[in-house]
Amino acid sequence: MILARFFTPLALACFTAAPLFAQDVTEAARAYAELPAVQRQIDEMFAPDMVAQFFRAGVPASVVISPDQMVRIGAILSEAMLEKKPEVMNVMVAQMSTLFTVEEIEALTDFYESDTGASAMAKMQPYMQGVMVSMTEVMGPVQQAVLPDIIEILEE
Repeated sequence: MILARFFTPLALACFTAAPLFAQDVTEAARAYAELPAVQRQIDEMFAPDMVAQFFRAGVPASVVISPDQMVRIGAILSEAMLEKKPEVMNVMVAQMSTLFTVEEIEALTDFYESDTGASAMAKMQPYMQGVMVSMTEVMGPVQQAVLPDIIEILEE
């Protein structure tokens, strides 16, 4: 009976604290995701030139796409992706809430609110764009080289 008196309040405290922690971490993650620098990064990620590059990376190099076609494809993809921004935000918040502690999220928030953090965040889109261009140059020949093997697998 003495143990029950001790463990019952302890168990209740643990079970009721978990939702409060989850709420705190979710609120911290949402505050981070709503930072102007993070919002700018999302918008830049969905910019026509960026989504066009992602698209190009997924198309075999043998498929010829003109610069005009890439511009139009980028515009269509960008508009469609920006419509999904609220869903992307919810995914970001859910993932961040699962992976990071409140303290880690607050540290990220503090960093990206600083001048240094804002400067680093502003460089992420051009950085990723450069990486994507380089990856396309590397991956294009690899995709072409393994395409016959992939087709063989798909035809099984």
